[in-house]
Amino acid sequence: MTVFSLKILIHLLLLRPFVQLLFGVNIEGKENIPDQKNYILISNHNSHFDILLLFYLLPLRHIKKTHPVAAKEYFSKNRMVFLLVNYLFSPVWVSRGKIKENMGFMEDLRKNLDAGQNLIIFPEGTRGTPGEMQSFKSCIGKVSEEYSEIPIIPVFLSGPERSLPRKSAIPVPMWNLSLIHISEP
Repeated sequence: MTVFSLKILIHLLLLRPFVQLLFGVNIEGKENIPDQKNYILISNHNSHFDILLLFYLLPLRHIKKTHPVAAKEYFSKNRMVFLLVNYLFSPVWVSRGKIKENMGFMEDLRKNLDAGQNLIIFPEGTRGTPGEMQSFKSCIGKVSEEYSEIPIIPVFLSGPERSLPRKSAIPVPMWNLSLIHISEP
């Protein structure tokens, strides 16, 4: 019998139903997520709902071992939001534009991968304009070169930018308009 942690129960009983109710998610290619091995998900990033969608597609047993890269300066504006995000998603924190504060960032990524953990990386580094590709930051290139044995799984998200557009504080339900497409590694 599997004992669920509180974090897994929150994902299962609160976050996943919320995502399904708000988005009516359509997932293509879920079979491309490896069963037991670790992996790196890379995805476009157009909304703060993106991380909820990416965790929605994970098998429950992968939730505790999957860590998104997240902007510390953005989430630390509100202490409660920071604590909640830290607990629910266990991110690898990065301080955008602050070289000294990021000295250990790549080492944190390496420690997670060496321990068999999964990563979620938004290669563009920040939310972009929907439908427009921005240049990638160097992180994904460095990680993919050092850990060539770990599959990188591209994920394309469409729809969450309409449910929580930039500069909007209130989500707009867009049922059945969100698509997650998971490509082969």
